[in-house]
Amino acid sequence: MTSWWRKGAFMPNYVTKEHFDATMSSFRSKFVTNERFDAAINSLREEFVTKDIFHTRMDEMMVILQRLDQERVFTAEWIRRIEADVSMVKKHLKLT
Repeated sequence: MTSWWRKGAFMPNYVTKEHFDATMSSFRSKFVTNERFDAAINSLREEFVTKDIFHTRMDEMMVILQRLDQERVFTAEWIRRIEADVSMVKKHLKLT
């Protein structure tokens, strides 16, 4: 199997779970079924990621990245305010 079958990897537009099941059913009907084949197919089915799941996970990652970026901006602003307060206190105490 190619690498795009792996969990979380890129999924081509034409692959759906129904397409996968139909392909495996026709493959199974043409060849002798054995336990190793069934185990391999079930393993692939469990690892199968649809486009919807892929996009949902990407959206979740984007939300996390946006929150981290906002936190970085807020932290930088907070540091700037604290530094301004410190310089004002130094002026007031005539330490500068």
